Amino acid sequence: MALLTVGAGSQFGLWPCGAGQLYWFLTKNAPQGATQTKANVVALCRDWTAPIPDVIEGTPEDAILQNDIIDRSPLRWWGRGRVTLLGDAAHATTPNLGQGACMALEDAVILAHCISTVRPAEAALREYERLRIPRTGAIVRDSWRAGRSCN
Repeated sequence: MALLTVGAGSQFGLWPCGAGQLYWFLTKNAPQGATQTKANVVALCRDWTAPIPDVIEGTPEDAILQNDIIDRSPLRWWGRGRVTLLGDAAHATTPNLGQGACMALEDAVILAHCISTVRPAEAALREYERLRIPRTGAIVRDSWRAGRSCN
C-alpha cells in the first residue's frame, strides 16, 4: 500500500520498502531551522487518516530524521567553457512535484544528444543549457508554488 495525503501546510507519504519495512515522510511548512520532535509530529497528525498516526507512533524517535527543504531560485546559467551542471546541481527543486530524478534523466538524454551532434564541446554544452534551463526553471518554480499552496 502506498499513501500520499496533503493537508494544511503538510504532506505525508508512505511506501512499503521491503519485508515489514515502511518509508514515510512528512513535510511541514515552517521557518528555516525550526526543530520538530516526534511528539510534535504525533500531535500534528493525530487526527489524520489511518494508518498515519499509528505509523508515526510506531516509529522509534531515533529513526526519524529532519532535513530542511530550502527553496533556491532557478539558475540563469549552468556552466562556462567545457564545464556544465546536471541534475540537482543545476536545478535543485523541492519534492512537491516529484520531478527531481526525472529532470536529471532528461538532462542526461539531452546532454548526450547535444554532445553527439554539436561541435565543438563548448557549443554542445551551451546548447544543452539553452534547451534545458527554461523547462527546469519552470518545474522548480511550479514545485515551489505547489508547496506554498499547502499553507
